[in-house]
Formats: sequence, structure tokens, C-alpha cells
Amino acid sequence: MSGRRESILDPYRRRRGQGSDAAASTPSTQSSDESPESARALPVRQTMLDLRFVNGDRMAVAYIDLRAMRFNPSEGIVLELATRTVTITGRRLKQVYELLTRHHISYLAEPPDGFASPTQGKPFVEKITVTERAEGEHG
Repeated sequence: MSGRRESILDPYRRRRGQGSDAAASTPSTQSSDESPESARALPVRQTMLDLRFVNGDRMAVAYIDLRAMRFNPSEGIVLELATRTVTITGRRLKQVYELLTRHHISYLAEPPDGFASPTQGKPFVEKITVTERAEGEHG
């Protein structure tokens, strides 16, 4: 394997026959706990989105519970669920948004403490915020 770190988009590109040396390599088996990657894209539709927080907490939300999704490059991605709103901020999140709309992201993770340097040109999740809403309240 080359020393190149796998992009969150590489598994999807392999499925579509795109990519450079990534097409010849096997998918990473490294767990997210060992890697500073902030998201994992998979070539098949996912049923749940696992949100991983810097403090070790995790929350899985069902893609079927998504009511609406918004993307604004300067503000991030907003996921409207039945009883909560999830806001994802970071850099170069357009590809993450597009993969979320197709249910191809299995997890999003905040970076570990001390890791604030995104890989050049790749999506980077900086912060995930979950806000509970009262029943019937809309975003």
C-alpha cells in the first residue's frame, strides 16, 4: 500500500471505477478510533448515521428519520430530524452533503483534541452540534 491516506470518497470512487492508485488498494480496515478521519463514505446505502463526538460520546440517527437537509458553504450542513437538529461545521463539506443525500456516509466524527489540521483538499468535520426540539417545532 502506498503511504497515501485514504479519502472518505475513495470507496465510492472505487465502486464507480474512478480514482488513481486508490482503485488498486483495498478499503481501509483501520478503525476511526485510530484515525483522525472525520467521515467514512461507503458505496452502499446506509441505514444509520453514526455521530462521533470528541468526548467519546456517540449517537446514531436513522437516515429514514431525516426530514430535511440544508447546506450552506459558510455555515455547514444542517440535518432536520423529527425531534432534533444536527449541525455539522467544517471545511469543504459539499461532498459530504452530497453523500449524505444518498445515504452513503456511515459516520461523521469530530477531530480528536490536538488534531485541527485538515488534509489539504479533503472534507474536514470540525464540530457536530445536536439541538433537541420541542415536539411540533420546525427548524
